[in-house]
Amino acid sequence: MENANGYVKFQNHYGLVHVQLSGNCKTWRSDLVSEDGGWLSTDVFVDTLDPKWHANLNISNLFVPLFERILEIPITWLKGRATGEVHLCMSRGETFPNLHGQLDVTGLAFQTYDAPSWFSDISTSLCFRGQRIFLHNTSGWFGSIPLEASGDFGIHPEEGEFHLMCQVPCVEVNALMKTFKMKPLLFPLAGYITAVFNCQGPLDAPIFVGSGMVSRKISYSDSDLPSSSASEAMLKNKEAGAVAAFDRVPFSYLSANFTFNTDNCVADLYGIRASLVDGGEIRGAGNAWICSEGEEDDAAMDVNFSGNLSFDKIMQRYTPGYLHVIPLKLGDLSGEAKLSGSFLKPRFDIKWIAPKAEGSFSDARGDIMISNDCITVNSSSVAFDLFAKVQTSYPEEYWLNRKEFNEKITVPFIVEGVELDLRLHGFEFFNLVSSYTFDSLRPTYLKATGKIKFHGKVLKPCIANEEEFGSEGQPEKMTDNRNKQSLVGDLSVSGLRLNQLMLAPQLVGQLSISQDSVKIDATGRPDESLAVEVVQPIQPGSKENLQNGKLLSFSLQKGQLRANICLRPLHSATLEIRHLPLDELELASLRGTIQRAEIQLNFQKRRGHGVLSVLQPKFSGVLGEALDVAARWSGDVIMLEKTVLEQISSRYELQGEYVLPGSRDRNLSEKGRGGLFKRAMMGHLGSVISSMGRWRMRLEVPRAEVAEMLPLAGLLSRSTDPAVRSRSKDLFIQSLQSVGVYSESLQDLLEVIRGHYTPSNEVILEDLSLPGLAELKGQWHGSLDASGGGNGDTIAEFDFHGEDWEWGSYNIQRVVAVGAYSNDDGLHLEKIFIQKDDATIHADGTLLGSKTNLHFAVLNFPVSLVPTLVQIIESSATEAVHSLQQLLAPIKGILHMEGDLRGSLAKPECDVQVRLLDGTIGGIDLGRAEVVASLTSSSRFLFNAKFEPIIQNGHVHIKGSVPVTFVQNSMSEEEETETERSRTTLVPGWVKERGEESTDKASEKKTFRERIEEGWDAQLAESLKGLDWNILDVGEVRINADIKDGGMMLLTALSPYANWLNGNADVMLQVRGTVEQPVLDGSASFHRASISSPILRKPLTNIGGTVHVESNKLCIALLESRVSRRGKLLVKGNLPVRTSEASMGDKIDLKCEVLEVRAKNILSCQVDTQLQITGSILQPNISGNIKLSHGEAYLPHDKGSRAAPFNRMASNQSRLPGAGVNQAVASRYASRFFSSEPASLRTKLPQPSAEVEKEMEQVNIKPSLDVRLSDLKLVLGPELRIIYPLILNFSVSGELELNGLAHPKWIKPKGVLTFENGDVNLVATQVRLKREHLNIAKFEPEHGLDPMLDLALVGSEWQFRIQSRASKWQEKLVVTSTGSVEQDVLSPTEAARVFESQLAESILEGSGQLAFKKLATATLETLMPRIEGKGEIGQARWRLVYAPQIPTLLSVDPTADPLKFLASNLSFGTEVEVQLGKRLQASIVRQLKDSEMGTQWTLIYQLTSRLRVLLQSAPSKRLLFEYSATSQD
Repeated sequence: MENANGYVKFQNHYGLVHVQLSGNCKTWRSDLVSEDGGWLSTDVFVDTLDPKWHANLNISNLFVPLFERILEIPITWLKGRATGEVHLCMSRGETFPNLHGQLDVTGLAFQTYDAPSWFSDISTSLCFRGQRIFLHNTSGWFGSIPLEASGDFGIHPEEGEFHLMCQVPCVEVNALMKTFKMKPLLFPLAGYITAVFNCQGPLDAPIFVGSGMVSRKISYSDSDLPSSSASEAMLKNKEAGAVAAFDRVPFSYLSANFTFNTDNCVADLYGIRASLVDGGEIRGAGNAWICSEGEEDDAAMDVNFSGNLSFDKIMQRYTPGYLHVIPLKLGDLSGEAKLSGSFLKPRFDIKWIAPKAEGSFSDARGDIMISNDCITVNSSSVAFDLFAKVQTSYPEEYWLNRKEFNEKITVPFIVEGVELDLRLHGFEFFNLVSSYTFDSLRPTYLKATGKIKFHGKVLKPCIANEEEFGSEGQPEKMTDNRNKQSLVGDLSVSGLRLNQLMLAPQLVGQLSISQDSVKIDATGRPDESLAVEVVQPIQPGSKENLQNGKLLSFSLQKGQLRANICLRPLHSATLEIRHLPLDELELASLRGTIQRAEIQLNFQKRRGHGVLSVLQPKFSGVLGEALDVAARWSGDVIMLEKTVLEQISSRYELQGEYVLPGSRDRNLSEKGRGGLFKRAMMGHLGSVISSMGRWRMRLEVPRAEVAEMLPLAGLLSRSTDPAVRSRSKDLFIQSLQSVGVYSESLQDLLEVIRGHYTPSNEVILEDLSLPGLAELKGQWHGSLDASGGGNGDTIAEFDFHGEDWEWGSYNIQRVVAVGAYSNDDGLHLEKIFIQKDDATIHADGTLLGSKTNLHFAVLNFPVSLVPTLVQIIESSATEAVHSLQQLLAPIKGILHMEGDLRGSLAKPECDVQVRLLDGTIGGIDLGRAEVVASLTSSSRFLFNAKFEPIIQNGHVHIKGSVPVTFVQNSMSEEEETETERSRTTLVPGWVKERGEESTDKASEKKTFRERIEEGWDAQLAESLKGLDWNILDVGEVRINADIKDGGMMLLTALSPYANWLNGNADVMLQVRGTVEQPVLDGSASFHRASISSPILRKPLTNIGGTVHVESNKLCIALLESRVSRRGKLLVKGNLPVRTSEASMGDKIDLKCEVLEVRAKNILSCQVDTQLQITGSILQPNISGNIKLSHGEAYLPHDKGSRAAPFNRMASNQSRLPGAGVNQAVASRYASRFFSSEPASLRTKLPQPSAEVEKEMEQVNIKPSLDVRLSDLKLVLGPELRIIYPLILNFSVSGELELNGLAHPKWIKPKGVLTFENGDVNLVATQVRLKREHLNIAKFEPEHGLDPMLDLALVGSEWQFRIQSRASKWQEKLVVTSTGSVEQDVLSPTEAARVFESQLAESILEGSGQLAFKKLATATLETLMPRIEGKGEIGQARWRLVYAPQIPTLLSVDPTADPLKFLASNLSFGTEVEVQLGKRLQASIVRQLKDSEMGTQWTLIYQLTSRLRVLLQSAPSKRLLFEYSATSQD
C-alpha cells in the first residue's frame, strides 16, 4: 500500500482493540507495473473478553487479485476491479463469519482449479447476506461460451450450496468443444447452441440440470463458421431450414436435456431429438461418465437412439452430381442404435429396416456393429445377403495429440483385415447405372446372381510413434506410411450370372487393394479367367497420376466369350469383345450374338477406329441376319466407313462422315457443356450433333422387303423421351376433365362424344378401317444422300422404287419417288409415280420452297379410294375422312384429275381439272361430270362444274367466283412451324414457310416436264372463260347455278329422302354480295314432275308451280301436287331468308290432305295438315293444325338406331350461326386444300337457299333452324295406336296445343290424350287398360313433355294404378291383387318379389335354364293379329275382341313339324262386353288357359254412385258387394 494511514486503539485494559487502516493499493502480478491498485479502508473491532469481532471494509476500484491469498479458495485470480462496502462479524460459538454489504465487480477474470477453461470479462453485483452471496446482473465468458447467471451460493465451507440459474445465449459447437477441451469427432460438426441450466448442490459437488438446443435466431455468416463439409452443408441448405450439420447431413432441429453430477461425473442425457432436412427424425437417451477415466472405461457411455431417415437422399449428398440419377429405392430407414464403451473406443450397435424399399431392396434389413476392434455389417433383402467384417485398430498417439478436426486427414483407424461374403439372388442393378431406359417395347433389367467371398489382411502395417507427429499434433508421417499398406487376400467368385449370361462359374484368385492400385487376378477352368487392375483409384483428378500409366484394365474370359478393356485417360482407350450372346444377356428386346466388337482410341494423336459384327440381331421387332459396322476417327473427322444390315430379303448399306467443330468451338464453357450434356441425356442427341458440326451420309438399299422395314422405321421414328407422351396424355385427360368430360377408357370417351355430336339426320357410315401396317408387303430399292450441319443448308437427294405392294385388300404395282430437298430451295420432285391397276398418280415440280411450281395428275382413279388416300396422307384427319366418305358415298366412277400448284405458301395459286368417267350419283348414270377450278393470284377461287345424266335430258351447271382470305400470323418462326404441323390439312405436316424468295433461277429451269395431255392450258382457259370478272370488288361473291329437267335427278340422288322420277324443271339461282352477306336471286318452275320418298307410301305426282327468289325472299305463287287418288299437297306464299328482311303479310300456307306417311319404326298413318309459316326461313314460326289418324305411332326403342327422331340434334345444331352442315363441311375442305381459314368460318356463314330449305321441310329434316311453334294443334285419332313392339299397344285419341321452341326441352304442350284400350305384355304378366276407368295423359305447358298420367291396368291376377308424372310413374305405382277380397295394397318390395317369382316361372325351366319355348309362346301371341270392333245402339254399347291364341309350346313333340302343330292347335279367344244404360254391364271372356279353353262371365250392377254388386263365374262363382270411398260417376 502507498500513503497508508491508520491507528490502533486499546480499551478496557486491552480487552477491546480497534484498528483502522486506509491507503492506496499497488497491483500484483500485473502487466502494467504503474497501474493503480485502488483505494482500501478498513476498521477492525475485537473484544477479547467476550470473544467476538467485526470489521468494516470499504474499497474503491480495488485490484481483485490482491484477495488471492487472503481467502483460501481454489481459484486463481487474473484481473478485475471491485468497488463497495462489506461488514464482517463473528461471535462466540460461530465457526464462520457473517458478511453484509455489496460489491460491484467489473472485468473479472479467474480460473478454478482443474477447470478446462478460464472465466473472463465477468461483471456482477455481489450482495452479502450472512453466509450467502447473491448475484445480480452477472454476465461474462467461460472460454468461448457466453454466460448469464443469477441466484446465490453459500460461502460456508461445509454447509454452503449453489443455487444458480445460468443461460448460454449462443455458442458455436466447435468452440464449445474447444472450451471443454474435447477431442474432435471422426466427422465435423457445425451449428450454434443455446442452453439453460441450473447449478445446485454443495460447493464441492454441485449438480447441473438443463437443456440445450440448436439456435435458429442467430444470423451466422461464412466467416463465423470454421471451414468444413458440415459448415458447407449447413450454409448450402440454409433456405431449406438447416440450422446444424453432421458431416454432409444437415439438420433442421436439435435439442437435448442433461443432468451432470460433479460428484460422480455422470451426465444423464434424455429427450434427445434431431430432425433432418432430408426427412426423418432421431430420438435418444442415455448416460455418460465424463472424466479422464471415462476415456478408457468400457462402461463410460450408454446412449440409445431410435428413429428414421431417408437413406436415398442422404446417400445423394455423398455421391457425385452425375450419379444423382441413381435410384437406390431403399426409401426411409427405421432403426435403433446403441452407443456404449469408452470415449476413446466407442462401440456402435445399429439395427435397421427399410419397410418402404422397392425392387431388389424389398424387405431390406440388417445390423451394423462398430467397435475399436472391427466393423461388422450384416444385411439382407429378397435379392442379396451381405456379411462384411473389417478388422480395425486406432493409434493411441492419434487420440492423445489430435487437437482439432482436419478434413484432409483420412479415417483415423487402421484396417488390419477384411472379410466379405456377398450372395446375390437376381439383384437388379441396372437402374443404379442409369435411369434412362431404352425406348423399347420391353423393359430393361440387369440382374446379377452369384456368390462372392473375400478374406484378406493388411500387409506391412506401420504403427506411428510420437516423432511422426508435427508440432501441431497432426499425423503427417503416419499418413504417408499408411499409404504404403496394401490389403491382400483370397477372392472366390462362384455362379456369377448377369441375367442369364454366366460370367464366372467358379473363379478363385487374389484381390489386392492399396492406395496406388486395385488388382484382381482369378482363374477357374483353363478357359475361364478374370483380371482387373485399377491404378490410382483414390485420386482420379490428378493429371500427374492420369498420365502415369494405366488407370483401368479389365479382362474376362469364359469359354469363347472374351472381354478386354484398357483405359488410360488423356492417352488411349481399348475395348474388345468376342462372342457375346445377347440372348442370354436379355437387354430389353435386344437379341443376337456379338461376334466381334472392337474400339481403339488414341487421344494424344486424335485417332481411332471401331468394328462391330452382330449375328442374328434383333431389337424391338427388327429382325436381321447380320449387322456389320466399321468406323474411323482421324482428327476432326469421324467416318462411318460402312454399316450393313442384312435381313432375310433386305439389305441396307449406310456410309457417313461427321466433322467436329473447330478448336474455337471446342472450348465450351462449363455452362454450355452442361446444357449439351443435359440435352443429349434427354434424348435430343440429334440436335446436339447438328448444332456442333457438319455431316453427310449415304443410304443404299439394293433390295428390301417392306414387311421387314416397318419395325426398323418405327424404331427410328419413335420418341427417345417417353415422358413427352406421358405428359401429353396427362394434359389431354386434364383438359377433358376441365370441361366436365370424364371417362374410364378412350373407347367410352369416343362413344360419349359421338352420342352428343352426331346429328340424327347425318348418314352414319361404317368406320373406314385401314389395314394394319403389319399387313403391308412388297419390295423396294433406292438410295438417299444427305448432308448438313454446321449452321449450313441441309441437302438431301432421294431415289425410291417400289414394286408389287400389298396392303390388306389394296394392291399397288409401282411406287416411284425421285427428287431432292434443301432447306433453302424446298422439295424438288423429278418424278412421283404410283400405280394401282389402271389408276395412277403423277407429280413433278418444286414444292415447299419460296416458289412452288408443281404439276400433278390422278388418272383412272376409283372415287371409292379417295377417302382411303386422304387417310393415308393425313392419318390424324379422322373427321375430314368421315366427312369426305359421307360426301362421296353416293358417287361412283373413275376419276381423272390434273392440275398445277404455283405461288408460295403464303399466297398459293392452283389450277385443277376433274373429270368423272363412267360415273354414277346415287345409282344415276352420268353422261358428263366435269369440274374445273382455279385459285388465282388475286386470291379468288374460280370454279365451273357441269353434270349431265344419261337416262334423262337435263343438266346441272354451277360456276362462280369466291374470294379467299389467307390468315397471316404474326408469330415467331418456331410457333408458326408448330402451328403448320398441328393443322389438319391435306398438305404434308412438315411444311415450313420460307420468308425470303430464292434468287436462284436455275431451279425454275428444272421444273420443266412433259404434259400428260396436250392442250392442257388451252382447255383450262376455255373452261374458266368468263369467270374472272375484273369488275368485282375484293370481297364480292358471284355464283350462278342452272338446273334443268333431269338435273334434278342428280340433286335428289344425293339425298336419301327424295328421288326425282320424271317431269320438267327449270331452276336458275344467282348468288351475289359478299361471303358475310350473300344475296340470292333466282326462279324455279316445275311441270308434271314426280318425286318419290321412302317416308311416303305413294310418290308426289303432277308437281307443278313456280318459285321465285327475289333479294333473299322466297316467293311461291302456287306449288301443288297429288298423292295417290285422294291426297294432295299445296304450298303458296312469301317468306324472307332472314327475319330482318321480313315485311307485313309474309307467310307460307302449307296444306296436305290424306298424306299416307310410312316412316319406318317412327310413324305409319294418315297425315292431314293446314299450316301457316311466318317469320323467316332461318327462324320460322309454325301455326295451324296437324292431324294423325288411321295408323300407328312407334315409341322409340333403340337409342342408337338410325331411325331416331329427326330433331334429336336440334339443340346442338342451333349453335351454328345460320348455316347448314354441308356448308361447314365444304368450308373445312377449302381450308385444308389451301392451308387457309375462309372468312366464312370467322364470320357468319352464308344462308341456305330457299329451294334447299323447302325440300328439307318437305322431308322433315331441318338444318340448324330456330323453329318456333305458335298455337299449333296436334290432333291424334281416330284409329291411332301407340306401339312399343312386342310390349305395349294402346289406342290413343285427343288434341294437343303446342307452343314454344321446337325442342324436347323447351316445347310447351297443352291438352289431354285419352287411351281407349290396349294391353301390355310383360312376359310373366299380361295386363290391359281397365275400360271402366278413364285413362288419360294430361299435358301442361309448365311441365313440357312430362304429362300427368292417370292409368288403371288390370290382369288375371294383378291390378295397377298410376297417378303421377310420366317421369316418376314408378314412385306412385299402386299394385293390388284381383283375387283378394280385401284388396290389399302390395308394397314395392312385395310386388317386386311376386313379379320375380312369376318371371322365373315364365322364362325358366325346372333346372334353372332359360325356357325358350315359353318365351316363343308369349312372343307369337303378341305378333298374332287382333280383330276389334265396337258400336252403340241407343243407350246400349257393345265391344268385341277376337284374337287367335296358341297352347304352350312345352308339350310340342321335338320331332314334329312346328308349323303343322300350330295349324292344328290354333284357337281363337273371344271377349264380348255389353253395357245397358249406366248401371248394368255384362262381359263374357273365352280364352285359352293351360292348353284348355275356358269361359268366364261377369255381371255388374251399380246400385249407387259408390256401391255396386258383382256376380262372377270364375275362378270360382261368387257374389261381391263393392263399396268405393269416391264416386264412380
